[in-house]
Amino acid sequence: EDIPPPLAPPPDGVTCNSLREEYKIACDAPVVLYTGNLEKYQGIGLVMDSASLIVESEPAVRFLIVGGSSEDVKRYRGVAESIGLADNFVFTGSKPMEFMPVFMEMADILLSPRLEGTNTPLKIYTYLSSGKAIVATNLPTHTQVLTKNVAILTKPEKMEYANGVLLLLRDRVLRGKLSENGRNLVKQKYNFNIFKSKLDLAYRKV
Repeated sequence: EDIPPPLAPPPDGVTCNSLREEYKIACDAPVVLYTGNLEKYQGIGLVMDSASLIVESEPAVRFLIVGGSSEDVKRYRGVAESIGLADNFVFTGSKPMEFMPVFMEMADILLSPRLEGTNTPLKIYTYLSSGKAIVATNLPTHTQVLTKNVAILTKPEKMEYANGVLLLLRDRVLRGKLSENGRNLVKQKYNFNIFKSKLDLAYRKV
């Protein structure tokens, strides 16, 4: 696996509180985070479709969408407005990788709604390392690494995905259990030092 190296520390002054203030997210609002580009295969449409069902039960929730081109951000902001969820969605556009640990720290749940593909998204390893619970689609692109012991895995369908998010929003104990299991998985199997050792061994065999 192409496991990414540890992320660099965030710039001085970039904290959870500063980001909540910048993006006008109340200190007690639950945050559901997606990071990555906004291409169709990534499943941002699934998030938008699921959001209406989630907000019905959890109106204070904020969907923090980090990444995407300016054109994509404009388009999906329009979608959020059209479905009456403009206040529930925050689109930051593209951000430096150094900001990602802080965005993840402020999140309650991390999303990977990818709809297709066979390779594991690199962000999954970062998600697991973050100590936050994950809701992902139950597809090979995720299940090569993720299991029900470290994430909520759902069909790529809006009702199931919404229910997965709602389950974690309501169950702090489950969030903690999945988060701990995810961190342990990374330490045991997917950490960068293990990856480097395997790579060195592979090169020595060539």
